[in-house]
Amino acid sequence: MVIPPPESAAIVPDAPTPAPAPEAAPSLSSTYRDPYTGMEFVLVKGGCFKMGDTFGGGDSSEGPRDQETCVGDYYLGKYEVTQGEWSKLMANESKFQKGDRYPVENVSWHQAQEYIDKLKKETGKQYRMPTEAEWEYAARERGKQVRFGTGKDTIGPGEANFCASLDYKKSYSRVGEYRARTMEVGSFAPNALGLYDMSGNVSEWTCSDWWSFYDGSLETSCSAGSGLFRVNRGGCYLSAPGDLRAARRSGCGPGNRFDVLGFRLALPPDQVGK
Repeated sequence: MVIPPPESAAIVPDAPTPAPAPEAAPSLSSTYRDPYTGMEFVLVKGGCFKMGDTFGGGDSSEGPRDQETCVGDYYLGKYEVTQGEWSKLMANESKFQKGDRYPVENVSWHQAQEYIDKLKKETGKQYRMPTEAEWEYAARERGKQVRFGTGKDTIGPGEANFCASLDYKKSYSRVGEYRARTMEVGSFAPNALGLYDMSGNVSEWTCSDWWSFYDGSLETSCSAGSGLFRVNRGGCYLSAPGDLRAARRSGCGPGNRFDVLGFRLALPPDQVGK
């Protein structure tokens, strides 16, 4: 005879096996060094910001945009591409050939693209120039309201390489040495992200087409080849203080070469660690 269990003795089912915890996304390294060129990169965490001239007094093409502009995470070159890094893949035709740590200049947008294509083949990594929005976001220390790529609202010749002569004095600039040539990258203090020469030394090509307005997509995209001009940013050793502002926009034909024009590289975060 089967004796039933007492009514008070409830039958407890086996506990379900807990589901495994999802794997945490790998954290991104704050820096990266390309093993082929030795080029150094800094991680820029993405976000949204009000792009353009938020101080007033800039050109009409500088906005600011009414809507926020958003960018994702990316790595950006700690320095402008140097002549030493350029010479690993391309002939150096810079005007100021004083050493490997000087920025490459006198390069067209097309030549910069050719360099990038060769670097991709050597490294297997998808290097590119930054978009216009990425460039400004990084110059402004992840979109802060600062006037210059140094992270400050005023500028002097001890902080950047530009035309600091009295003739071009502004209320936000200081008079001093006008060098009239490039200097080695990293000659001045970086901004808070660890990026050097975001204002001055050489103007920097971006991958974006230049138009006389922001539309929310052009500045966050690389050129599809339809535009007549490409954006360059940051000002150069010949520039007056106003041209060093982080919001200042310039455009130039992609085939043009000048000894004031260089560039720095960007790298998608999924390319690091491959």
